[in-house]
Amino acid sequence: MKQPRIELKSIKHHAGLSQETHAYTATIYVDGKRFATVSNAGHGGSDDVHPISGNYEHVRALDERIRATFPRSGFKYNPEGYEQTLEGVCCDLVNEFLHRREFKKNLKKFAFIQDGELFTIKRAGALTLERVKAASWAKGATFLADLPEEEALELFKAHS
Repeated sequence: MKQPRIELKSIKHHAGLSQETHAYTATIYVDGKRFATVSNAGHGGSDDVHPISGNYEHVRALDERIRATFPRSGFKYNPEGYEQTLEGVCCDLVNEFLHRREFKKNLKKFAFIQDGELFTIKRAGALTLERVKAASWAKGATFLADLPEEEALELFKAHS
């Protein structure tokens, strides 16, 4: 069984409504084809998935494909992990979307990692990246602008 390629498009995240889960709406694409709409009110409940076909059996079949082909997802308190589901995949994709959006905002500033912490300096006037790097306090700092985007994003996620 082949692992499905799942994407979320048209994501609208509503941070002010998020309490226990993400409050969001999006469109799910599976293997490049529009599959369903998904939403969550942000109050801790499950995602609401509405298949484009109207056939909820397609959603159950996709969930089974995900369980069969995605690796278990573990974390600190459950190192054995848990089976992935469509809801888990959607949550991971929303998290990735939010990290990427925050990362892009931080790239508009001078963002760097120093002593294991993320710092940013607002761009102002004649201040350039070269001038910031030349400062004595910047020795040993890793500037995100100097890295390939995906590498910078992973470093940003690890330190934010």
